[in-house]
Amino acid sequence: MGLKRFKEIPLKQLDKAPWNYKTDNDELKEKLKENLRRNGQVENIVVREMKGGRYEIVNGNHRFDALEELSFEKVICYNLGEVSDKAARRLAIELNETRFETDRIKLAVTIKDIADEFDLSDISLTTPYELEELEAMVDLLDFDFDKFEEKELPPIDDGMIECPECGHKFKP
Repeated sequence: MGLKRFKEIPLKQLDKAPWNYKTDNDELKEKLKENLRRNGQVENIVVREMKGGRYEIVNGNHRFDALEELSFEKVICYNLGEVSDKAARRLAIELNETRFETDRIKLAVTIKDIADEFDLSDISLTTPYELEELEAMVDLLDFDFDKFEEKELPPIDDGMIECPECGHKFKP
């Protein structure tokens, strides 16, 4: 049984998990590729050992696709060793589904803080946000809430609310 550890593995030895339940998104894939071009591989891929010196990707199938398209030859992986298919699937769920929600105001503050060094159009290349969304986040921080007349705002798509002043949509 292999040891659990970080290991550099050639891409040609990795196989995508056929049970991966995450959806594909061409737009996000391009942003991920741009992120990898700019920053290199900063997140590891989680794998389990298979027969014949192969490794199955437990977490990082989309990163694998992007790295492969960018002609990376080797990647840093966390090797779980020889774990069962069901243990690998459980871990994939645990890793994917324990992501924390984003505080949209704190995100907007962070984006505004870095916008003096990085152009918003450049930030939109490597994040899931379009330029217009980033601009709306920054504009939201400049909104004068003291002058805002409180009134009941009707919910729109998926429980979202739209600001009547700027049109920014957000979750209450």
